Amino acid sequence: MLFQVGRFEVNLISPDSKTVVLEKNFKDISFCSQGVKQTDHFGFICRDVLESGPSQYTCYVFQCASESLVDEVMLTLKQAFSTAAVLQSSKTQIKLCEACPMHDLHKLCERIEGLYPPRAKLAIQKYLSLLGDNEQADIFERVQKMKPSCDQEENELVILHLRHLCETKQKTHAHIGEAPQNAVVSESSSAAGRNKLDVLKNKARSSLTSSLENIISRGANRMRMRLGSMGSFDRQDESPGDSPPGTPPATLDEDPDAPLFRRRAHTFSHPPIKKRISFNELPTQNKVPLHRQQSLAPELLQSSPVRVPRQRSVSEGESSFNLHSSFSTSTFLKSFYLGSISSLTSLPDSPKSNGEDRYRRLSGCSTDSVSALTTRRVSWRQKIFLRVASPINKASASMHKADLDGSELLPLSPRALQQEQDTLTGLLSSTQSLRGENGRRSTADYRALWKKVIHQQILLIRMEKENQRLEASRDELHIRKMKLDYLEVGECPTEVQALWEKKLNVPCRTKVQWDKDQIHSALWQGVPKSRRGEVWLLLSQQYRLRHRLPQRQQPPDTSYQDLLKQLTTQQHAILVDLGRTFPTHQYFSAQLGAGQLSLYNLLKAYSLLDTEVGYCQGISFVAGVLLLHMSEEQAFDTLKFLMYDLGLRRQYRPDMISLQIQMYQLSRLLHDYHRGLYSHLEEHEISPSLYAAPWFLTLFASQFPLGFVSRIFDLLFVQGTEVIFKVALCLLSNHEGEILECDSFESIVDYLKTTIPTLRQNQMEETITKALEMDISKQLHAYEVEYHVLQDEMVDAAPLSEESDRLERLEKTNAQLKKQNMDLLEKLQAARAKIQSLENSVESFLVRESQMKHMIRSLEQEKANYQKTVERMRSSLPADAADVEMTQLKTKAADK
Repeated sequence: MLFQVGRFEVNLISPDSKTVVLEKNFKDISFCSQGVKQTDHFGFICRDVLESGPSQYTCYVFQCASESLVDEVMLTLKQAFSTAAVLQSSKTQIKLCEACPMHDLHKLCERIEGLYPPRAKLAIQKYLSLLGDNEQADIFERVQKMKPSCDQEENELVILHLRHLCETKQKTHAHIGEAPQNAVVSESSSAAGRNKLDVLKNKARSSLTSSLENIISRGANRMRMRLGSMGSFDRQDESPGDSPPGTPPATLDEDPDAPLFRRRAHTFSHPPIKKRISFNELPTQNKVPLHRQQSLAPELLQSSPVRVPRQRSVSEGESSFNLHSSFSTSTFLKSFYLGSISSLTSLPDSPKSNGEDRYRRLSGCSTDSVSALTTRRVSWRQKIFLRVASPINKASASMHKADLDGSELLPLSPRALQQEQDTLTGLLSSTQSLRGENGRRSTADYRALWKKVIHQQILLIRMEKENQRLEASRDELHIRKMKLDYLEVGECPTEVQALWEKKLNVPCRTKVQWDKDQIHSALWQGVPKSRRGEVWLLLSQQYRLRHRLPQRQQPPDTSYQDLLKQLTTQQHAILVDLGRTFPTHQYFSAQLGAGQLSLYNLLKAYSLLDTEVGYCQGISFVAGVLLLHMSEEQAFDTLKFLMYDLGLRRQYRPDMISLQIQMYQLSRLLHDYHRGLYSHLEEHEISPSLYAAPWFLTLFASQFPLGFVSRIFDLLFVQGTEVIFKVALCLLSNHEGEILECDSFESIVDYLKTTIPTLRQNQMEETITKALEMDISKQLHAYEVEYHVLQDEMVDAAPLSEESDRLERLEKTNAQLKKQNMDLLEKLQAARAKIQSLENSVESFLVRESQMKHMIRSLEQEKANYQKTVERMRSSLPADAADVEMTQLKTKAADK
C-alpha cells in the first residue's frame, strides 16, 4: 500500500488493484499518533459521514517497514496539517451551493481526472445529457467546427465550452436561500414568497438528486425490477394496431403545449448515452392527446385521505423508458426489454372489486382517475413537489412530437436503428395477442407476462456481463495502444512477421532449441511491435536453454505475488524516481496512475528479491521499457533474466566495479579505433563516465527515442551487454566530425548529452545496422583482463619513492596532531581548574545561604514569642486601668 499525503487529504493507494482504497480529508481527521509499544505503527481517528444517521468515528492503524519511516510520515502529516490550515485561513471565502453551475463543473472535472479519454468522454456525455437541448446542440456545433482529431482533444474542447456556459450561468445564478441577482423586487411580500419558493425548489432538487443517487447505487437489477412493477399502464382510445408515438421533440420550443418543467436529475430515462427509439409516423385519424402523469410519493398516497391516482401514458412505457448508463446493452436487447414493459401497459383494466379498485388507484391505472386529477386544485407547494417527485413523467411530457433526424445528438449518442422498430413492433403485437376475448387478462396471462419479463431480465444480466467483458477488453486494447505509442525504427517485412508468428505459436517452445543463425537473421530484419514482448520472452527462454546458470548464481525462487505482499526499505527512493521515469510518455505521466503503480510494483519486487543490489537509479528505465511491452509478471521474469542471466546486475552493485570496467573498455575502444576522437576528449578532460554512464545504466532508455531503445533490446536478448558497447561506439563514430569541431568542455558535453540523442530516423537505422555488423567480443574480453592486470600491478608494485614520500607526510601529520593534542590537554586542565574553583564558590554560597535561612527562622521564632508576650500582657491589664491612672495624675497636679 502507498500512503499519499496531499494538500488537503490523505490517500491510501493499492498498487495491486491500481485504485484508491481510502481517501480522507484533513477536516475529518481528529487525532493522529505514533504507536507507543509498536513504534513501527501509526494511526489516526477519522470521522466517517454516513448517508443516514449520525456520523461515526473510526480508527485506522497502519504498519510501516521501520520506525524511521513512521517518524517521516508523522513529520509530513504535521507539516501538511499546518500548511492546509494556513491555506484554508488565507483562502478567499467563495460563496457556493450545491446547485451552482461552476460547482457541478468542478465535480465533473474531479470525476474525469485520471480517466482514459473514452471513459472521460462517457462521463462528459452523462453531464451533457442534463443540459437543455439547445445548449447541447450549441456545444456540439462548436466542437464539430474545431474538428478534433482524437477523444482527448474532443474532451478538452467540450470542457472549455462547458466552462464558458457555466460561467455565464453563474453570473445570474441564485444560491440556495437567496434571491436571483437580476430579480426586480416590486413588493416585499411577493419577494419573500419567491425567496421561499426558491428555497423549497432548491431543497427539493438536492434531495431528489441525493435520493436518486442512493437508489441507483443499490443495484441496477433491483431498480429495473422496481420500475417494471411500479404499476400498470393504460392506453386510452387506442387500438392494438395503432403505432406508438414518436420520439420527443428536439427542444422545448418545438412543443409549445408541453408544460415547462425543469430537466430532472439523471435517472433511467435520461442515460448518458441516449438511445432513442424512433418510429415511422403512420397516418392516424384520431390522435389521443397524452396526459401528463401526476405522481406523488408512496408515503403520501398511503397516508393521504384523498386518493390521488396517477396515470401513465403508453408513450412512457414504449419510447421514454431507457436503461441506466451501466446497462449499456445492445440495441436489440434494449428494444426487447422495452417491448416487455410496454406489454404490461397495453391492455385496459376495469374494476372488478373494491380490492382491485384500490390497487388500481394506488398504481395509477384507473381511467376515472384522469378526470379526478384534472379537476382537483393543486396548491403551489404540491406543484413544486410534483415537479421534482415524478422521475418518469418528465419524459412523457416531452414526447408529444418527434424529431426523427436526430440532428441534436452528440457524438456519443447513437441513433435508433430500423431493427429496433421491427423488433419492438413484433413484441408489441405478440404481447397484445395474450388478451382474452373480452379484452381482459387472466391469471395465466399475467403469469406468462411475468415469466417473459424474468427471462428478459436474465438476458439483460447476461448481456451486461458480456458488455463488461467487452469494455474491459476495450480498455486493455486502449492501454496496449498507449504503451506502444512510439515510432518504430525500420519496418518489419510481412514474411518476417509470419516467421515470428509461426515461432510464437509453436507448442512446447520453451523446451525446443532453435537455430541461432535463423533467429539472428530474423532479428536483423526486424521484430513486429505488437508481438515484441512475446518475442523477448521467447528469446530469453532460448538463451536459458543454451546457457544454464550455476545454482549459486540463480535468483531466489520467490513468486512475484509473494514479494508484493512484503515491505521494502527502498520505497522512498523508488517513489522519487517514478516521476522521473519516462515523464513525457502517456502511460507513465499520470502521478501514481496505472503505469507508475505497475512500475512501483516491479521495482519493489526486484528490490526484495535481490537484496545485494536492492534498487539503483537506472533500473526504473529498464523496467519501464519491459512494462511497455508485456504484463507485470512477465516483465518481472524478464528483468530477472537481464539481471542474472545476462549479468546486468553487476553494474548496479554498490561498489560499481563492473561499471568502471565498462568505462575502461569503452575508452580502450575509442583509443584503438578512433584515436583522434579519443585524444580530443582527453585533451578537454572528458572521461566516458561523464556522458556514457547513463547509456549503460539505463540501456539508452533515459535519453534516446523508445523505438531506438526497443531495437537495442531486441539485440540485447541475443548478444548480451556487448550490444551496449557497439551502439555507443557507433554513435560516437557517426558524430566524430561534429564533436571534433567543438572546442570547449561545455560545448562537447552539451553535444554529447543533448544533440546525439536527437537522432533522425535514418540515423537510428544506420546505427542499428552498423551495430549488427560489428563484432568486438574478443576486444572486450581482452580489455577486461587488461583492467584486472593493471589493477593488480598498481596495488602490488607501488614505487619506493612514493612510499617514502607518503611516510614523511604521515610523520609530519602525526607530529602536528601530537602538538594539537598537547595544546588541547593544557586547555582541558585549565578548564578543569576553573570548573573546580567555580564549584567551590557554589558550595560556599550554598553554606552561607543555609546559615542565613537558619538565622531567619530563629529571628522569626523570636519575633513570634515577643508578639505572644505582648498579647499576654495586654490581656492581663484591667479594663479601667487607664482611667485610674488618669485620675491619679490629676490628683497629683491639684496637690501641687
